[in-house]
Amino acid sequence: MTGMTETAGFGLAADDGEAFWFADQLATVKIGGDATQGRWTLVEFEAPPGNSPPLHVHRNDDESFYVIDGEITFYVGDAVIEARAGSFAFAPRGCLPYLRGW
Repeated sequence: MTGMTETAGFGLAADDGEAFWFADQLATVKIGGDATQGRWTLVEFEAPPGNSPPLHVHRNDDESFYVIDGEITFYVGDAVIEARAGSFAFAPRGCLPYLRGW
């Protein structure tokens, strides 16, 4: 993956990106901080039903989720967000997001 500049775009095919296994989920980095001068990262996760990432807090970064397939429930602060394919959810930095039901 090469670095993005202020005047250059960036694109990947559907199956491209740096893929690795994390907590029984296939994670594929579509674009990372190294290519955006630390401004933005996009990671695609594929997980089996019932799997979810461990509880965690992002102290310095907001976290966004776009559901491509399946269903997932997001618990973000006091909000409960039932998400299906095409849904979007947002967890602001410092908030404890909990996901269940990939």
